[in-house]
Amino acid sequence: MEPLLSLFLAPVDLRSWWLHWATNCLNGLKIEFTREERMRNMDWKTILEENPEFAEHFDKVEFRKMGERTTVCLVTLKNGFEIIGFSAVWDLSLYDKEKGRYWAFKRAAEKLPLLKEKGYVD
Repeated sequence: MEPLLSLFLAPVDLRSWWLHWATNCLNGLKIEFTREERMRNMDWKTILEENPEFAEHFDKVEFRKMGERTTVCLVTLKNGFEIIGFSAVWDLSLYDKEKGRYWAFKRAAEKLPLLKEKGYVD
C-alpha cells in the first residue's frame, strides 16, 4: 500500500493529526504534536504555566465556537494588539471543547515571538 493512500485508510485520530499538520504547513506554521500533548487532558492554561513569559503580555483571552467543528481564540495583549488562533476537527464526533480551546490558544500563543521580533510587542 502506498504511504499516502495508507494515511487516509488509517484510524481517525491519525487523519485528524494529519489535517492539523497539513493545515499549519500550508499556513507557514508547523505545530508539533508531542505524544504527551495528544495523551493528556488538555487545558489551555497549562500553556501559560509552561511559558510564563507569555502571561506577562496577555490581557484577555476569549473563546468562541464557530460552526460545528471550529474553536476560535482571541487573545488581547496589554498594548491592545489582538491575536487570533483557531482549531478544527475533521470529524464532528471528535469535537471536544477543552481540546479545541487548547489548540486554538496554542496557535495564538505561537504567534507571540514573531510579533515581538517585528516590534508589535515590547
